[in-house]
Amino acid sequence: MKFIGTHDGRFHCDEVLAIAQLKILPQFQSHGIKRTRNLEILASCDVLVDVGGAYDHHRKRYDHHQREFNTRFSENYRIQLSSAGLVYLHYGLDIIKQRYSFLNPTDQEWIHKRLYDRFILAIDGLDNGIDAVDGTPLYHDPSGLPTRVHMLNCHNREKGIDLQNYLFLQGVETAQNEFLTQLAFVAEQLLPSYKELQNHVAEHQKAINNWQILEIPHGVAWEEHIDTVNPSRNIAYVFWQDEKKMWCIQTPRAHPNSFKSRMPFPEPWRGLTNDDLAKVSGVNDAKFCHRSGFFGVTSSRDAALIFMEKSILEQK
Repeated sequence: MKFIGTHDGRFHCDEVLAIAQLKILPQFQSHGIKRTRNLEILASCDVLVDVGGAYDHHRKRYDHHQREFNTRFSENYRIQLSSAGLVYLHYGLDIIKQRYSFLNPTDQEWIHKRLYDRFILAIDGLDNGIDAVDGTPLYHDPSGLPTRVHMLNCHNREKGIDLQNYLFLQGVETAQNEFLTQLAFVAEQLLPSYKELQNHVAEHQKAINNWQILEIPHGVAWEEHIDTVNPSRNIAYVFWQDEKKMWCIQTPRAHPNSFKSRMPFPEPWRGLTNDDLAKVSGVNDAKFCHRSGFFGVTSSRDAALIFMEKSILEQK
């Protein structure tokens, strides 16, 4: 029988997620798991993660603690990989191809990168002790998986190794479920919406001064993609007609991991509705402006266009 080896004692999200990924693939599904610091036992394992003092894909050794280690997902990233990131770097695309074999290679590669950005990157950052924000946000953690895995550890040592190993396996199951959930979200929701948004950015923009406004159909998930399809970040507002036939207007975030708005509506408009908003903004069909200024509603498309244009011109 072949084994995947990792360290014993307190477990962390990175090695738990590393093993969870490996166990998805057919070539590792029958592998057992050994948790130890014994070098002879570790040397006998087919795969090592987060232990062993070496990174060597040819020998299936995926430790990241050695002094000379400096591997990143690509040269565009500042954060070094953890064992979870190392396994994802080498096997993530295999998992994607296994589960989404009907997609073309370009789409599979897109999923590979996007899943790293929105899920694995945070695991790498947290395990390496990197602050999520260093001047600009470096990553965000939408899953909360590191905290959930941490809470599975047995904090009473008197209860023994067997319980800790059992809890470790629970952690692997939790991490695998989260990985597959995140993968499905990226492949089945984000990828189609990204393609749809790409088309609308190319065909449905209007310029106001140096800014753009973008009209989209109701239901297009645009917030996660807007900076990818518009790297110059010059789209001031996205607007659409909702199911109640009202026109919704939203400004993108200044940064994907920030709640700061790119172009909030003018301060005097904020928190106003109906006649009060129409009077202050000068737009007759204006119905609502969020008190933080990131979102507004009008009852007609023409009013939405005027609402956005007035906002841009007042803030130039």
